[in-house]
Amino acid sequence: MRLDLRAFTSKVARRAFLLFVTCALIPVSALAIFAFQQVTTQLQDQSQARLQQASKAVAMSLYKRLSALEAALRARAAARGAAGDEVLDEELPRPFTGLVLVTPDGRSVPLLGRVPDPPALTAEAREHLAAGKTVLSTQHAATGPARFLLSRALDRERPDQGILRGEVNAAYLWAFDDEPTLPPATTLIVLDPSGRPLFSSLRASTPALAPVSEGARRGTAGRFGWSDGANDYLAGYWTLFLQPRFLTSKWTVVLSQSKADVFAPIADFKRTFILVILMSVWLVLLLSVRQIRKSLTPLEKLQEGTRRIAMGDFDSRVEVASRDEFEELAASFNRMASQLGRQFNALAMRGEISVALNRNRTLDEILQECAEVLVRHLRLGMACVFTLGGDDTVLELRASAGPSRLPDDAPRKIAVGESEIGLIAEERRPHATNALGDDPRLRDPEWARQEGLVAFVGHPLVVEDRLVGVLAAYATQPLDVVDLSGVASAAGEIAQCIERKRVGEALHGSEAQVRQLQKIEAVGRLAGGIAH
Repeated sequence: MRLDLRAFTSKVARRAFLLFVTCALIPVSALAIFAFQQVTTQLQDQSQARLQQASKAVAMSLYKRLSALEAALRARAAARGAAGDEVLDEELPRPFTGLVLVTPDGRSVPLLGRVPDPPALTAEAREHLAAGKTVLSTQHAATGPARFLLSRALDRERPDQGILRGEVNAAYLWAFDDEPTLPPATTLIVLDPSGRPLFSSLRASTPALAPVSEGARRGTAGRFGWSDGANDYLAGYWTLFLQPRFLTSKWTVVLSQSKADVFAPIADFKRTFILVILMSVWLVLLLSVRQIRKSLTPLEKLQEGTRRIAMGDFDSRVEVASRDEFEELAASFNRMASQLGRQFNALAMRGEISVALNRNRTLDEILQECAEVLVRHLRLGMACVFTLGGDDTVLELRASAGPSRLPDDAPRKIAVGESEIGLIAEERRPHATNALGDDPRLRDPEWARQEGLVAFVGHPLVVEDRLVGVLAAYATQPLDVVDLSGVASAAGEIAQCIERKRVGEALHGSEAQVRQLQKIEAVGRLAGGIAH
């Protein structure tokens, strides 16, 4: 469908389009945006809650591994160097990369592998070992991952037996790749009590992880968001307390997931949402243009019809087939135009009749012109003017015009009281009918049917209660109020004209008689003078 933007040139069109957008597009868009925000917020909350729950599971798994390492070290101590790996998960890497026995005099006796430069034990750590517990020591390296050592007395009843110290295998401690506790597409970061990273599966420098340390200090468990400058993350954390058992304050386990991965399920929805909005805009535009054109086209036609009426073209009609109120309005407009045309036509007819009546012509010529004017303006089949004869009992046909013709045997003189013409003269009141064929007054119904005449109106021509004639009009279509009013007006003016002509003729005759008498009198005086 071709979009015609010319429909938006009018204020009404722009107002209608704005109404369409306001009522259709804005509520739908607002609802869609609200739904999108709700889905986004809910997905973010669910993801952070899942990350927090998963961080707790990872923390418990870490605690389980530390407990297994402690059990392995205790077994080693009990066997004084014998194999004790059977207490660990066989599928995991070896738990220790090195074991040493530290004697009371400070010498280190290697038992397995190497433990280079183990950190010294504090007095508090020695008291903890004397109580038969295990000490977990952490040593941060300038470069590379942190080192973890587990220390335990060989026999707390015999301190001279020394202390067994083992360096934890990092591959064993952080092997979470195949465990279901770690959600996919997540990164694991473990922080010490000071916020320094003990382990990070994210390849980022320690300064880049500062937002993680800051976010994980808000409580023992929670959720937060952070950014490394390149990506935004959602995170959940859980604090693992190790002080009572391992003399280490706490570890904070943080699981993070990129927002891009979190919101990947709604990425397609976002694209679809934008496409739906664009399609909605286009659909609203198409529907609004169609509705605007449907509304404005009749208005434009009505406006054009108004211009034509203003220019005097009352025969033009507005054609609207919208099957709504505009079609009814167009029909009313056409009726109004027709009525105005009839009224202006009647005014023009009266003007022409007035001009004809004032011409210096014979009465028959004047009446003939008036009959022709009536036929032309009222679309009559025939118009006739009868005048009353000298004995006031006979009507004489003086003028006849129109496409219809009287029968050849029709009388040119009609007695008062006979046929539809004579009865009007006798009753001295108008008679009109739109069912001429059924009118009992009609003298010759067969003639009316042959000529296609269906309507008749007759007016007595009366001046000061004196009958001077009859004006009769026959039509091939029903007559309305405007037609009847036009005939009545013409009848009054024609009656006045006939009366004026008769008065003029009588006056002219009297003047002729006076002149004749004056001539006779003058001749008599002349003859008398000669005789004397």
